[in-house]
Amino acid sequence: MSPARSHVEQTRNTLFFASCAKEVETNAQVNVVVSDKALVKQLQKEVAKLESELRNSGPARPRSSDSTALLREKDQEIEMVIIKLLTQKLLMCFFVGCKYKIFICS
Repeated sequence: MSPARSHVEQTRNTLFFASCAKEVETNAQVNVVVSDKALVKQLQKEVAKLESELRNSGPARPRSSDSTALLREKDQEIEMVIIKLLTQKLLMCFFVGCKYKIFICS
């Protein structure tokens, strides 16, 4: 930077860049690498939790209109869990390599 008129544009751009650079915030995070065993344990825990929820919600008999809505809600929850598990499986196969074929049925 210099006070010469020929460098005014460059000086202005440099100062503008510096003011923008001061506002940059960084947020460093450690990458978490999940091993196959840890992923399998996590998925097994989630399956066990869902099975226990199914067992615990079984004995109560709501009215038929309530049961229809409850079944729809549970179906949506199960579909979301299936989508989540398939996504995790696809990601695991992508990063680790997969020996098994993955079939996705609608």
